[in-house]
Amino acid sequence: DILNKSISATIEENNVPGLPFRSLVQYKNVTALHYRIVKVNRDEVQALRKKLNKDYNIDREEKFIEYFTARNTVKSGKFTLPDDQDYQQHSIEVKLDALPEGEYMVLYSHAANFSTKKNAVAYAFTVITNISYLHRSAKDGGTECYVLHRQSGEPLAGVNATVYSQRYNSKKSEYESVKVGTYVSDVIGYFKIEYLRNDDYRNFSIYFSKGDDLFSTEPVDHQSYYYSGSIYQYKEGERHTQRQTFFFMDRAIYRPGQSVYFKGLVITTDGKNPMIQPNYTTSVTLYDVNHQEQGHVMVTTNEYGTFNGVFTAPTGGLTGNMRIVNDDGSGEINFSVEEYKRPKFEVDFNPVVASFRLNDVIQTEGFARAYSGANIDGAAVRFRVVRAANFPSWWWYRWRSYPSSPELEIVNGITTTDAEGKFTINFTAIPDRTIDRASDPTFVYTVYADVTDINGETHSSSTSVSVGYKSLWIGTSIPAVNKDDKEIRKEFGIATTNLGGQFQAASGTLKIYLLQAPARAFRARMWAQPDRQLLTRDEYYAAFPHDLYDDEDNKFKWAKQKETFHLNFDTEKSKTFTIDDLAKWKEGEYMIELYSKDKDGQEVKAVSYFTIYATSSKTLAVPAVHHYQAIKMTAEPGEKAAFVTGTSETKINVLYEVEQEGTLLSKQWLALRNEQRAFEIPIKEEYRGNVSVHYTFIKDNRFYKDTYVVTVPYTNKQLEVTFASFRDKLQPGAKEQWRLVVKGKTADKVAAEMVATLYDASLDEFRANGWYASFYNEKYGRLAWDSKGGFEQNSLTLYNRDWNPGHSRSAESPYFDHINWFGYSFYHFSREFRRYRSAVGGAMMESVAAPAMAKKALALKDEMSEEKEMDDKAVGDLQPGMVGTQPEPQKAKGEKQDLSGESAHQLQRDSFLLSCIDDE
Repeated sequence: DILNKSISATIEENNVPGLPFRSLVQYKNVTALHYRIVKVNRDEVQALRKKLNKDYNIDREEKFIEYFTARNTVKSGKFTLPDDQDYQQHSIEVKLDALPEGEYMVLYSHAANFSTKKNAVAYAFTVITNISYLHRSAKDGGTECYVLHRQSGEPLAGVNATVYSQRYNSKKSEYESVKVGTYVSDVIGYFKIEYLRNDDYRNFSIYFSKGDDLFSTEPVDHQSYYYSGSIYQYKEGERHTQRQTFFFMDRAIYRPGQSVYFKGLVITTDGKNPMIQPNYTTSVTLYDVNHQEQGHVMVTTNEYGTFNGVFTAPTGGLTGNMRIVNDDGSGEINFSVEEYKRPKFEVDFNPVVASFRLNDVIQTEGFARAYSGANIDGAAVRFRVVRAANFPSWWWYRWRSYPSSPELEIVNGITTTDAEGKFTINFTAIPDRTIDRASDPTFVYTVYADVTDINGETHSSSTSVSVGYKSLWIGTSIPAVNKDDKEIRKEFGIATTNLGGQFQAASGTLKIYLLQAPARAFRARMWAQPDRQLLTRDEYYAAFPHDLYDDEDNKFKWAKQKETFHLNFDTEKSKTFTIDDLAKWKEGEYMIELYSKDKDGQEVKAVSYFTIYATSSKTLAVPAVHHYQAIKMTAEPGEKAAFVTGTSETKINVLYEVEQEGTLLSKQWLALRNEQRAFEIPIKEEYRGNVSVHYTFIKDNRFYKDTYVVTVPYTNKQLEVTFASFRDKLQPGAKEQWRLVVKGKTADKVAAEMVATLYDASLDEFRANGWYASFYNEKYGRLAWDSKGGFEQNSLTLYNRDWNPGHSRSAESPYFDHINWFGYSFYHFSREFRRYRSAVGGAMMESVAAPAMAKKALALKDEMSEEKEMDDKAVGDLQPGMVGTQPEPQKAKGEKQDLSGESAHQLQRDSFLLSCIDDE
């Protein structure tokens, strides 16, 4: 209901001691929010949860909340929420005062007394700690860990780490925590947990402690009697050599009875070094749609590891997807067998080159033409026109969303092709009048046409026409500029077209501005940007200097610092412009503004952005906690990969590693202090297949990790195939010879075998033919760091019984008469349940109430809630092994049957059983 109240909230799971922290509150029709913070202990929380979970006769959440609201608070207060009286949901960030180390429960309440009656109470837990950690799986299955300061990212030495797993105690019928190891971090914060996983220990949790500071990878309240642990160990098995077969077919679809030609290539590989397998004998089988064998042939590979053969596509049976399989299990290929007809004609549209206005009648022209070149006349054309809306990119830049305009079919109909195979479709370009013209929408009208000839063959095509309130589109772009490049691009293009993409001459102005970037870097948001503020900007920055107040990081809203370039353009004379001195421009973010007018005098605007940077610069052009810029990330052995990273922070401690497929090639800790630094990686021959760079650090209670891939291709394995002679126009029945030249990467001659196929390309309309073979796999990073449970956010659990007034009827949800199926379901009926009913059917029948009673029961007028309760109870009472229902007490002669309460439930169960039997 529009008047209903709502509250939801989010909080960071871990916060820093001595610093205020935030919570995001979402609310509707609420003006006051009270809060309490209670000191807790995770053992106490979990013991209470465990105790309450065993009691099925209480409201567990209510008792859980009441237990803690009765405790003394360490902080409490009230937030007055902005009220626009618009009945809409809003969001706001609230400030919670600093706390010492420990575990806390944060509670919000609409009422000041935190009552669980006719009120809303929400709660979550947060840990105030300086401890954070990194973890990853090692190659031997163990778990590597670093313990770091949550604020500075410095290593923490001497931190105790106790590892627990969960084991099921069958005597107590419950899971219990088992200590499986204790460790202490060294001077660089490092320790390693050996491989622990077995049948008893799978996932595990780590408890960290140093003095009064405690932290765990396990949440304070996991709201369950069983928590498996957040860290998982995995040990990669040894690589074994395996055989692979790659199949190649002359086409992907056949008619029944046609010859199916295939070729196979057999290799063995350990994942690193593939080898062709010559003189290998195996069998190949053809299976039909029903997985029945339809052919079998023995083959032996030649010196290049290949074999070939032919089957006949099955006839007289079911058509569809079939497959050819190497019987050693090393490979297979699928293909289709269908009674297809080759397409005889195609459908297409002529380009729409004219400019239109909204509400104009637009004419589109299409044609149907046979592949032989003949026109398809008299064919039926079924068409429809669908409208959608597009918006300029600058709208998203400014508002981060677009207005809503769902697709709408505006016209449909039937026409026919004329003697020349042509057809026309006319429609009116009706705009979506709910969209504000200020948002500058462009409406795209997509015309769909299905053409059916006199033989029943149908083909489809579509075309689109763009129409807006303005008839001109303008645009330009400048890619990022590195001032250290030897050659800096100077010439750039300006595009002016109609909305259909056709050139349209226009004149106007082009201006470039240097933007004013924020003076500080901000850490990433943990939640969506709020739409209301409780603190002023200065108050917010004083409490949270590293956090965004609104959208300071949105460069599309940055102020213009100064104009750096101005140009009057006319694309009828020139479609390009030149900037000669870009290398002298200041590093930073720039905005380009283009202005022109369409033929009706309406102003047209375009906005784009670009960056100027220098890899040799010692500091960042724009403040950022972490910045990365690739220089050369694809390299050959003997070359160097290169990139730059940096920070505007006073100091960050970065773990910098280079690895290839689980093997560390280099590792070091770096301290970056308000600087930009260049990195180079000498590429060796064994790096082919790619190497990965991991860049990991913690700063201001945020976890940063990036993995950059240096591409080192297998160019030494590539062959160059060129046609020495080739003609693409042939005469039917004529012989033709093509010649090809195969060379190695360095133009040396190689001994090679080639497979090629020639087939009718029109078959691709039914199923395209494609060949696949992969011998050298790309290698991806496996050693990226994680921090499970270290930097999460918690959504508060809400308890709001009787907070909003209930309604027995709702205009949005009308009630109608309905059939009571007494729990019977038309879906998911298993054979086992049918057999069970048949076995006990006689006993069920004996316990069914008399037909007269059944009629009375069906006449009862129950409320829907009562019917649901009885349905649930009827299904719940039907336990395995039960026959019929419990006998009813004998009634005195003439005594009326009581159809209320348990008797009604009894009758409904009996009726349910009767309906099950009648189904047989």
